Amino acid sequence: TVHVTFNKKDEPEVQSHKINIGAMENGAVTAAVNGEAAETAEENADVTLTAAPNEGYRLKAIRVTYTDENGQEQNVTVENNTFKMPTADVTVTAEFEQIPAAVTYKVKVADKLEHGSVAADKESAAADETVQLTVTPDEGYELEAIGVTYTDGNGQTQNVTVAKDNTFKMPAGDVNVTARFKEAKTEETKPLHTVTVTVQDNQGGTATAEPSKAAAGETVKLDIQPKDGWIVDKVTMNDELVDLADPMNKLSYQFKMPDKDAKVVVVFYNTEA
Repeated sequence: TVHVTFNKKDEPEVQSHKINIGAMENGAVTAAVNGEAAETAEENADVTLTAAPNEGYRLKAIRVTYTDENGQEQNVTVENNTFKMPTADVTVTAEFEQIPAAVTYKVKVADKLEHGSVAADKESAAADETVQLTVTPDEGYELEAIGVTYTDGNGQTQNVTVAKDNTFKMPAGDVNVTARFKEAKTEETKPLHTVTVTVQDNQGGTATAEPSKAAAGETVKLDIQPKDGWIVDKVTMNDELVDLADPMNKLSYQFKMPDKDAKVVVVFYNTEA
């Protein structure tokens, strides 16, 4: 009788190696395996590195190295801040650089503006940043024009487009803001013109205007009263015919006041003559 005994072959033990985080300035780096913070990792494990720059800094470069059996330093490939753990301890180093300050340009509003003021929501801005201008006319005035200019690299003055909401995109240069205000025209400040009403040959009836003074664009109504046996033949204002406001009312004459005095002539016709 032959007895054969089989012994189970021992599988090689998977080795773990250290993850050494080297000294670094202006930030820190941590390592994780399977989402858990790790100071060691098994061979071929995926190790994820997380960089935490100090305020005002950003990651410039990250490096993972190990020493091979010949005592030579070797680089480990890092992609998207992840690397495969080699068969040796590794050292992680990182370089952080200061984030450069954005280049900004000055917004200068003219010191002396007549009949109003303009204020910018910032004293300086980076190129392409939006600047909001607030325009405040003095009482009785309104904005006539607003201008924003800058000097380009060739020493030429360039205009900057200002939107209807008084915003503009900052160019790559200091800007000067100017504005011009004009007297606001309101109904109260429009000049009044006189309405003169006459009856041709002073016969056939009476006619008056309401109002007798009006600003351009206002409606002037005529109160025309023919005598018995008379009708209105025509009505003119500055030699132009005045139409009826209501065709069903033969006395409903009115007109829009021109931007000058109005001379109204009423002609009556005797139906019994």
